[in-house]
Amino acid sequence: MTADLIDIELQLLVLRYGREKVLAALSRLVEQTPRELEQAIQTLGRRAPTNRRSGPKPSLTEDAASQCRDRPEIAEPLRALAIAFENRTFLPNLRDVQRFLDRSGVPPR
Repeated sequence: MTADLIDIELQLLVLRYGREKVLAALSRLVEQTPRELEQAIQTLGRRAPTNRRSGPKPSLTEDAASQCRDRPEIAEPLRALAIAFENRTFLPNLRDVQRFLDRSGVPPR
């Protein structure tokens, strides 16, 4: 969403002031020459988008099972928690998750 808004605003700036003036102003802000900025923009345009995962994202229960290979004694309780979390009966709201992480001493990601 934010990227879409930035794209729209940039298009408006280019329409209003022209490409050269927008590039010159942006190059001053990022302390690069307009030519360096133009090359950086072209490099960004040439890069192919990279996906971190090549396949579908594993479910939470599959992820929990793979994490328990070394400790089979916690596999079933962790699977039950993963199912409850997916069904929104365990930590159903974001604030519940944040509270849980705070109490556990785990920094939220």
